[in-house]
Amino acid sequence: MGKHRNYPVGSAGYLHRQDSRHLTRRNASGLQLTKFGKRPFAAIDGEGGTREDGHHYFLVRAGKFELVSGDSLPLTTRDVLDFLCALPPNYIYVGFAFGYDVTMIVRGMPADRLARLMDRKSRTRVIEGKLVTLEVDWNEYQLDYMPGKEFKVRKQLNWSDDRDRSRNTAPVWTPWFVVHDVFSFFQCSFVSALDCGSQPNTESQSTKSRKARTSARSSLV
Repeated sequence: MGKHRNYPVGSAGYLHRQDSRHLTRRNASGLQLTKFGKRPFAAIDGEGGTREDGHHYFLVRAGKFELVSGDSLPLTTRDVLDFLCALPPNYIYVGFAFGYDVTMIVRGMPADRLARLMDRKSRTRVIEGKLVTLEVDWNEYQLDYMPGKEFKVRKQLNWSDDRDRSRNTAPVWTPWFVVHDVFSFFQCSFVSALDCGSQPNTESQSTKSRKARTSARSSLV
């Protein structure tokens, strides 16, 4: 390690500066992010419901952040994508069997965009000798989906529906928001997964009780 003129080697300031380098990094936009292995986990899940006019998405929660529909109106695709893209990037976001949520989130997109998003193989090709999977563009968003593994989205902050203007402007993006689907790791129900590698606590017991009640209601005829 090289010396720094304000922090002699071995001083408290020097050691703090070296430690900070290992904890953070800057992305392509210059935003300082906590390195992946040092980030805390945040769970993400959504809730839907069926009414006379069909099944809708009404709530999404990611860690301590929550998006709730107002005036009993369903959440739209834009509502949820904007919420996800605005979430703090210094977390590892995880979902459990997140396929239902992805379906509800993106169903407001045009059919051709949905088909392209779901057919990842058709978006994967060799470019300059490397295997590359292209994202799906929809208005100001770019999305990618690997079923059972991850869902990601980012938003162009300086997007315009004027195509000539958009082509002549360098895009400015939010960081990628990524949800890692951990169901394939646990290979069991969510309630059973709560018992894996952790001691029972009040929160996990409360979650189990809610899930049990939900399961009982869903099984009633």
